[in-house]
Amino acid sequence: MKKLYFAFIIILSITLLSWSGGYTIPASGAPGDARACGNAGCHSAGAFDPSMELSLTDLDGNIIERYLPGAEYLVNVTINTSSTVPPTGYGFQMVCLDDQQNPVNNFTDLPDGVREFGNADRQYVVQSMRLPTNTVAIPWTAPDAGSVTFYSGGNAVNGNGSPGGDGATSTSATFEQGSTSTVDINNSDLRTYPNPVTKVLNIEGATSDVFRLLDLRGQLLIEQSANQMDVSALDAGVYLLMATTAQGETRVKRVIKN
Repeated sequence: MKKLYFAFIIILSITLLSWSGGYTIPASGAPGDARACGNAGCHSAGAFDPSMELSLTDLDGNIIERYLPGAEYLVNVTINTSSTVPPTGYGFQMVCLDDQQNPVNNFTDLPDGVREFGNADRQYVVQSMRLPTNTVAIPWTAPDAGSVTFYSGGNAVNGNGSPGGDGATSTSATFEQGSTSTVDINNSDLRTYPNPVTKVLNIEGATSDVFRLLDLRGQLLIEQSANQMDVSALDAGVYLLMATTAQGETRVKRVIKN
């Protein structure tokens, strides 16, 4: 009996260690995925209480609200935790679908520590080892596909050889296709101050009937015509200020809220 018990422990340990190299069953939280991280015995809820953010940047690090077909971008995955004790590592899984839930398999040149696997014609990216930092940037070539959504599940782990006591979460982010008439980030004719801002954001340099402030998921938070925007009620983080010119061009400015 003892031999059987120890054999079971060895097999279980090998299995858990293999998961640190990425779960190869779809668990990103996308429609049609069989599982979701944290809800299938993968990583039970723990003290880390993680949350995720997904953002799209160009190769110069500018945050992109609309993508241009054929352009190269980075999909940035960030896993935040509220625990005073830092995790020993992080993991994630991500997939991209268009608005018809067709796969957009355009992840390329994967960085160290990240690999891919296929399932139902979808290209998933996942860590190939436990990630030591809470951020990872995945190269992605934009399609001509209209609206696309990235779905991602992630976890923060304690490294004790068991999925218990870890923390898991998931999120998604949708991006619309832009055009050459869309100017994405940090245009010289759209200025904001102070930036970072604590209470009131002043907007200069752009003629617009409406100013819109969005979070990185594209959710509209504030919409107004005045050139002073009260952001005191918002959580600390990164936001996008959008203004439309008389010529129909979109100006987007990154705003940091303290």
